Amino acid sequence: MSSPSRLLAHRARSALRVAALAVWVGAGACASAPPGAPVAAGEVLSGRSESFTFTAPEGGWSRLAPGSLGSADSDIELIARDHRSKVVAYLHRGAENSLDTVVAGRRAEMRAGYRVESIREDRSLLPGTSYLAASTTRYVLVETRSGQRVHVWVRTARSADGIVEVIALTLPGEARERSLRRMLSSLRVRASTKAAGPS
Repeated sequence: MSSPSRLLAHRARSALRVAALAVWVGAGACASAPPGAPVAAGEVLSGRSESFTFTAPEGGWSRLAPGSLGSADSDIELIARDHRSKVVAYLHRGAENSLDTVVAGRRAEMRAGYRVESIREDRSLLPGTSYLAASTTRYVLVETRSGQRVHVWVRTARSADGIVEVIALTLPGEARERSLRRMLSSLRVRASTKAAGPS
């Protein structure tokens, strides 16, 4: 189990990596990206933990090694062919993590690193379950130097192994955003055999 100090250290590292990732999105196709393994649109993907799955978005994507975009303990990472969209997912283990604390921690990181133009959060039950709560938060961030807007969606849900967090970043664009929303809505988690407690 992670100690509170280790959790805070992870969050500090994660904040820096997410900030760098968003700047990289803003740089667009000019940014160099590590090579990855292509994934087919609609392919069911699972991370290292095998605690969750989602379907790959449309438009041409590659799977990268953990630590290429996010921190080294990320579960799965994807990059779009045009380098203008990225996905990083984490599994937050430990009894100190809950849906509420992970959502609040990510929101604080976004506010600390960027000018946040808007935040909208919706909560619901994961499809196919009667007790697994999920949060979907949409951020519009503005890079302070370039003025570039970056759209970020974060889907957070409880699984049998901890709290799953899938972060999708993209430059504005209707087709890209629609594809990422479909990907996030496809998230499925490994459920425990008994109903989860409070989030």
